[in-house]
Amino acid sequence: MFPRCRLFFAFPALCTATVTIGAPTPVALAPFYPESAVIGVHAAENKALPLQGARPSASVSYQINDYSGTVVARGRITAGPDGRLAVPAALPSGYYELLLVAPADASGVAATLPFLRLPPVASSVGADPFFSFDTALSWLLPPEVRAERIAQLPQVIGTAGLARERLSWNAIHPAPDHRDWETVRQYETTRRDYAANGIKILEMFHDSPAWLGKAQGGKFPLDLPGSARSFSDIVLRWQSYWGALEVWNEPNIGFGGNQPADQYLPIVKTIRHTLRSAGVDTPIGGGVFAYLNPDYLSLAARNGLLDESDFISFHYYSDPRRLEKHIGDMRAWLRANDRESKPIWITEIGRRWRGDPKTIPTLAQQREVARYVAMQAIEARACGIAAWFPFVYPPYNERELSNFGFTDSHGLPLRPLAAIAQVTRALSGSTYAGDLALPSGTSSPDPAGRIRIFDTQDPEKKLVVICTDEDPADTTMVLPFLVESACGVDGRALATTSTASSTIVPVPDGVAYVVASRAAVTPFIQTATEAMRLSRIARQEPPPLPPASPVILQPLIDLKATGITAVTRGYHLPAGDDVRIPLKLRINNLSGQPRTVSVTYTTQDAASSAPQSAEVAPGAFAELRFDIPASALPRNDDGTFSLTFSASAPDLRIAPASLVFIPSLGLEEYLAEYPWQFALPVNEPQRWRSNANGKLTFAHDSPGAIWGFRVTFGKGDRWAYPRFTLPQEVALDRLTGVLLRARCARPATVRLMSWDADNNMSVTSSAVVPDNGQWHVVYVPLSSWLKPAADGDAPLGRQISDLSLGLNSLADDNAIEVSDFYLLGR
Repeated sequence: MFPRCRLFFAFPALCTATVTIGAPTPVALAPFYPESAVIGVHAAENKALPLQGARPSASVSYQINDYSGTVVARGRITAGPDGRLAVPAALPSGYYELLLVAPADASGVAATLPFLRLPPVASSVGADPFFSFDTALSWLLPPEVRAERIAQLPQVIGTAGLARERLSWNAIHPAPDHRDWETVRQYETTRRDYAANGIKILEMFHDSPAWLGKAQGGKFPLDLPGSARSFSDIVLRWQSYWGALEVWNEPNIGFGGNQPADQYLPIVKTIRHTLRSAGVDTPIGGGVFAYLNPDYLSLAARNGLLDESDFISFHYYSDPRRLEKHIGDMRAWLRANDRESKPIWITEIGRRWRGDPKTIPTLAQQREVARYVAMQAIEARACGIAAWFPFVYPPYNERELSNFGFTDSHGLPLRPLAAIAQVTRALSGSTYAGDLALPSGTSSPDPAGRIRIFDTQDPEKKLVVICTDEDPADTTMVLPFLVESACGVDGRALATTSTASSTIVPVPDGVAYVVASRAAVTPFIQTATEAMRLSRIARQEPPPLPPASPVILQPLIDLKATGITAVTRGYHLPAGDDVRIPLKLRINNLSGQPRTVSVTYTTQDAASSAPQSAEVAPGAFAELRFDIPASALPRNDDGTFSLTFSASAPDLRIAPASLVFIPSLGLEEYLAEYPWQFALPVNEPQRWRSNANGKLTFAHDSPGAIWGFRVTFGKGDRWAYPRFTLPQEVALDRLTGVLLRARCARPATVRLMSWDADNNMSVTSSAVVPDNGQWHVVYVPLSSWLKPAADGDAPLGRQISDLSLGLNSLADDNAIEVSDFYLLGR
């Protein structure tokens, strides 16, 4: 349902190709990857595929299939006395599979071994840092096989892109007086292997040494001066391996404890100061968002994320056709915070396939993932993304059914890896030029996808990239000009048919790369596109970052003692008339000199508290305590209220710490504020439809509950969002929010989800109900999950046809109950 956290704490069981015990395996990986010798784009190459492990002197028949599964060669070979084979492969560019079959009396040897024939990565291609890779080898593959896998990467993406890796800070520095640069994962050896192949790393971590303590929520380090001293050792030892560094992974979901951004920013500020004070200018990536949560993004900006990050990164696993809007939303957030042109990286992107992780994906699954990943690269490139990291190089399985990976268990390339290699060669060094505007009456794919046009390094050529919504083999596209060449998603040549002034181009894979002359294409280029707007923004120089500050504010709340619940949107306060917010503000001094720091806080209406001062020793911290009555704080338009702590010290810039609180008012208080009220008839079973990845039963048994459900999950993601169809009597134009009283039995993220009349789905990105088993009254404004229509004037309520209160569960079984469910408006 949503991009899942990626927790790589144990070597997973690797996927295996279709083989039996004793089947031949590659002697080496290099012959199965694009060659380093200079060859033509479509030149045939007679390169044998060396294998080992066959029965000595066995006669083995072989068959070679192309990308579509069509047989292109057959033959028979005899293994040597040592069980080695050498299968001839005189083939043009493209993706292939070698199938070996021995007679039944020869141990039934069988194997499917994929390989790739493409021209080498040219020097111009190797100079394009956009094409990178999320490799994760430190956590996903045993150390003994990594070096050979790393050695193939330059043949896929060149050497200017980065390999995204992971480290465990806690494993490297397990005790104050002990460091282990290798550990069982051989971190340092792996980084040396990357360096030996000319590849820099995008380093990423999302843990910290246990001896530093855990801050609120148990995820981020508590001792920030100690964190700076510890991490500085890693910086000084490994910075030569790094091309960039991301601080944490997906902090807006489980890796950050599902807490608001005020808890994430202190470690970002600490790491940046650590690098910059050591004279290390490695670019720092912040955000690393699992998805674009508007509340989390807004609070992250208010806490200084955009002043601490050289680039912002996010992850994307959805439809490539929606990526343009996703990037547009990110740019809108940056623009609202005066950082519109800040570089954006997508450091995880791809598509999962479902099935048994012990087998390779089917032909249909590979084709679908290949089309997706190629289109995602094309859209990212067109829309001005600075770096693109497909997830993930080796095989990886999540929760048994969700599989990722671009290679098989031997490290051989699957079809999606061929798509990555080809899109790298096609788009490297290119610049988005516009979309193809077809003349009236010209046929196009049905349903047609976008046709992007790119300027190439040859000023006389244009690259026309055709993308369709599906990949039926008989799809064709009529272009109103003559073309010079066309390639499929794997780089194989496509046969075109030309008339005097047009060309029929087959698009059997859903993606086709067409080269034509600049003069032929230019009359049909449309430049007034959203992608062009985004691309032009990305080309602008971003404003410089302010100097890294050694003084860092760190807000801390004792959640258990106070009954306050942290969610990504902010802090849910307990119910009651005399709720107070006891808060501790740590003032961390990472510098080598004492600091006198003055602190005030402001509320939504700009009222300020009296200043408090603290003396902070070098490399230490001081604490100020606050006990703030919630009733004294003015509410924002969305019903929340906020506190912003500001600090000052001589000759220093100190970033603020901003917090958002969500009050727990009673039903009567909310109802009194809204003149229009509609009590949803949720107890009418005919209005509900089950919608879950598990067994869902509508039931409730708590006193006062009028509706609920129980759900038991099996394999795969644990989500349940039953759909309720709104009555026709609802005055959608008056609707401004949802009020409910509900409880969730076990740990989960409880969300509201809605669908419009065209079945387009929207969802709250933060939890709306705490998952502690208690009853909670919550009001959720429509503006927290719905966005204005294109004209900006239509009431948000018109976007709701069906509504759901559901969950993404952390438990294998869960339940939600509701006692009150209102729609409210003015």
